[in-house]
Amino acid sequence: EGTSREQQLFIEEHVRAICAEGDRPVLVLDGAPYPPKADEVASRRTARDAAERAAREHELAGDGKAAAAAWKRAARPQEPFWAWLLQWCVAKRVAFVVAPNEADEMLVALQEALGDETVIVLAASQDSDLVAYGCTDVIYDWHPVRRTFRRVRLLQDVLGAQVGARSFVGWNYDRFLLFALASGADYFSGKN
Repeated sequence: EGTSREQQLFIEEHVRAICAEGDRPVLVLDGAPYPPKADEVASRRTARDAAERAAREHELAGDGKAAAAAWKRAARPQEPFWAWLLQWCVAKRVAFVVAPNEADEMLVALQEALGDETVIVLAASQDSDLVAYGCTDVIYDWHPVRRTFRRVRLLQDVLGAQVGARSFVGWNYDRFLLFALASGADYFSGKN
């Protein structure tokens, strides 16, 4: 709900760490809801509402640990957070782009326009369609203090290799994209 100092510190810490590496961050933010994703957005809202009800019930029952886990599932950025973020970016001279719809497709468009070496996609969410949009090099779970992260380079690390129990030997990007789409995405459940 609203904005918290914890949310703000998370953003500030990550931006400072990127600047400390000598890089210039550009925050790419979601814009208007993407119409084909309406069912997924409604489903997420229903799940967050249920998690919020569960959190309140756990609090009433005195189960703080279960309540904290449920509150985490119920989290959703609200208007006060976005207002703070935009004001903070202007005050700190941090560049930002508000995508017409989803940030994922804007990130890929920037990477294609400016080059892979210029734009490094640092995903702030595990829930992304970056690969489906054509992003082949993404950093996940970056921790600015420990300097740890998980980098997924689709063309170098996945295609043509054995990854866990799955073999991608002989696969190209088009085949992987069809596999990803058939597995399900925000726009298609993969169950039809």
